[in-house]
Amino acid sequence: MFNLLYLVQRYLPLWDRVILDTYYMLGPSNAKSCEVTLKMSAWITIIGIHISQCLLALRIWAVWLNSPSVLVMLIALALSCSIPAVFFFVRFVRGIHCPELYIPGTVPLQGCFCSTENKDLYLSWSMLMVNNTAAFIITSIPGIKAYRTGGRSNLVKVIYQDGVIYYASMFLASLINIVVILQLPSTFVIMVSPLERVLHSIITSHLILHLRKVAPRGYVQNWDTMNGLTTEELTIQEHTEMSFVSNALRTGTEPENQGR
Repeated sequence: MFNLLYLVQRYLPLWDRVILDTYYMLGPSNAKSCEVTLKMSAWITIIGIHISQCLLALRIWAVWLNSPSVLVMLIALALSCSIPAVFFFVRFVRGIHCPELYIPGTVPLQGCFCSTENKDLYLSWSMLMVNNTAAFIITSIPGIKAYRTGGRSNLVKVIYQDGVIYYASMFLASLINIVVILQLPSTFVIMVSPLERVLHSIITSHLILHLRKVAPRGYVQNWDTMNGLTTEELTIQEHTEMSFVSNALRTGTEPENQGR
């Protein structure tokens, strides 16, 4: 299931950003077709972002060693942010209109010319900012503990450093997006959103692939074998780090040939 979600969120931008947007810019200027195309692209965008958020939530859960209480917390966080985000998104999509532009005596124009009645899209991006900020805090807690207890391996550093880079990048992108939506006319509401959507997919894929690349081969298998050893044969530091890595890899890996 994880691999399927990963592939969908990784390659979905090829559909909504390349195929649909190409039709949107170069297709016939038909009001109904343009409206359907834009709304389809918008819905695929939000679905892709939520799939990426789901994968990142699984990654956070792995960081917490699959703690049931953290899982409940992540589900509550996702619902409290996703439901309002989808609500505002639906209101925004309903306000999209694509009038036909026809000037007598001229060649029919190609492409779609759409406008929106509201700027509710900024509220959806605000909910994403809230979710990412909370997720960053949840990730930072075990990260600080790992460094204090001696977790210094490249793998552990990559897991936390990549997380910091991701959340900082998405926070900045969402902030710029919100400022653009609020300050510019409604015609430019979706000017930055496609960029943030693609960035969201790229960084999520990078987090997963980088984890797989840095992790030594057989790390999980070695941990399964070492489970039978006594605490005298493993230091507390090694036990904690191996347990953390095992959970992270089991929850967040893809087939090796896909990561190459």
